[in-house]
Amino acid sequence: MKTIDIDDKSSLEELLSQIGSDAEAAEEEEPEPDYPADPADAEDGAGYEDGDEDPGGSIDLDAMLTGDGGSSGALAAVKKQLEEQRIISNELEDKLLRTQADFENFKRRTREEAFTKIQRSKAGLLKELLALSDNFTRAEKAALEDQSFENLLEGMNMLQKLLGGILEKEDVREIESVGATFDPGLHDCVLAVNSPDVPKETIIEEVEKGYIMGDTVLRPAKVIVSSGNFEDKEA
Repeated sequence: MKTIDIDDKSSLEELLSQIGSDAEAAEEEEPEPDYPADPADAEDGAGYEDGDEDPGGSIDLDAMLTGDGGSSGALAAVKKQLEEQRIISNELEDKLLRTQADFENFKRRTREEAFTKIQRSKAGLLKELLALSDNFTRAEKAALEDQSFENLLEGMNMLQKLLGGILEKEDVREIESVGATFDPGLHDCVLAVNSPDVPKETIIEEVEKGYIMGDTVLRPAKVIVSSGNFEDKEA
């Protein structure tokens, strides 16, 4: 190390001059950095060492979604498609809910209409039966006053015709029995008897009338059926 005398002004001036020359030489020899002075101008983080913040690698999501980023066109298109799908989904959900509500209302109305129809049909039939009951009461009263069997029989025949008209109006018919072939869907066999003169499984007597309404059997006829002769039975 060089020693100078602070009282020696010429030596001090020489030292300061030397220091300035050394500083200028050091500045000329210092290499320029590989990255630009403004980090905003850097591309893909070039010129930055490990651990340094890389402005080129950061992404502004808000800017990208609002269309201010580098991929604004693609992101805007995706965002538009998502919004359109959301609208379609909401419309389909609303349509499904309306359809379900309409179907529930339809079922409720159908039940109510069917119940009302049945009630009206029952009410109409019961009114006719009440009229028949009134006529039966009148016939009974007339027979008791006259003490006449003929009048009683006539009244019974009249009531029978009235009842037959009510049943015919409701499409109720008697099931054919005597002389017909036994049908388990229409007849109920209460007894089978040996009858050589009548073919086997032929109805020879009706114990109780059966009735059918349309294609629905209301009550099967209770009948007695021929089993043929003993020889056919043994065979």
